[in-house]
Amino acid sequence: MYPILQLRLGAVQVMPLEETMTKILLIDDHPDIRRLLRITLGKAYDVYEAENGVTGFELARSMEPDLAVLDMMMPGGVDGLQVLEAIKAEPSLAHTRVIMVSARGPEHREICLRQGAEAYFTKPFSPLELVAFIKQSVSMNSVSKAFTAAPRSVLAHECQQE
Repeated sequence: MYPILQLRLGAVQVMPLEETMTKILLIDDHPDIRRLLRITLGKAYDVYEAENGVTGFELARSMEPDLAVLDMMMPGGVDGLQVLEAIKAEPSLAHTRVIMVSARGPEHREICLRQGAEAYFTKPFSPLELVAFIKQSVSMNSVSKAFTAAPRSVLAHECQQE
């Protein structure tokens, strides 16, 4: 895992993260896509899967993923955009980064980004590019958590010292 930077009066100390793995939720009605992503992600992440929007949202509420990869078009009456809106509206899931994947094409990209998606990949997509984006997103999130976890008084002291 990535280290957490801990600020101490005039020094930066690198501390290891807790031993919890980043939780990624794959919500897609195509089992072959879920399997491909699970294999490509490897064992570096704790990967969960759901085959439709209803099950995916229920699973997200119970496991609170760090990141979700969400298909736009799914059967069952609840599409990916509805799941995205529900995730962003749920206080316990507001931190969850969402990456949308869709065969609909780039015209839906802006809609998804406005609703809170971090990225939009058009099918067919390169699994290696998607996984690279996931790794970058998780890495940025780890650094962000490290700085937001630092006590404000320490950060204020650091600024005043210079």
